[in-house]
Amino acid sequence: SSGINAEWPLRPGGKGDNDRTRVLFERCLIACAFYEGFWIKYSTFMRAIDKAATSDIYRRACLTHLVKKPQIHLAWAAFEEENGNIEDARGALEHINKSLPGLVSVTLRQAHLERRAGSKDAGLQFLKKALDDCKNKDTRDFLAGKYVSYLQFVMKDVETAKNFIMDHLEENQKKEKSTDCDSALIPLLVV
Repeated sequence: SSGINAEWPLRPGGKGDNDRTRVLFERCLIACAFYEGFWIKYSTFMRAIDKAATSDIYRRACLTHLVKKPQIHLAWAAFEEENGNIEDARGALEHINKSLPGLVSVTLRQAHLERRAGSKDAGLQFLKKALDDCKNKDTRDFLAGKYVSYLQFVMKDVETAKNFIMDHLEENQKKEKSTDCDSALIPLLVV
């Protein structure tokens, strides 16, 4: 045993302790730059100390080292939204969407970011585009359910939601003779 504990509690302490810990993190990044968990641990530590530095840590991680890692991008977007930086949150989600298009978790996060930012129509458009671009039937059915829920509960447009469900069911029945998965969409619509 070397006496080094990689899981020691990272609690912001006095100024000197924080500076030393930050230098240690930066030195470790030389060897650990491609480890998503390390960047998340670093950003979590810095969050309580310096919001601007935390934003820079996420930016470096996502734009330079972890371009195709969705989890850290989602964490970055959540951090920026928490701190009122909606444009930076959008940028984080757009960045991962360019690197790995079609991720459902990113689409849902984009839609609900827009909803929380007051752009309900933009959120609906993210869901609609994802639904139109989707090739996988199971994913498409899942997105259809999310789209209907958004129409019904966010947009308060029950009639459009009902029409969409009926059209979606008809379309799927034409592609395949009756499926069990489609009938799962019907209970989503509460009239």
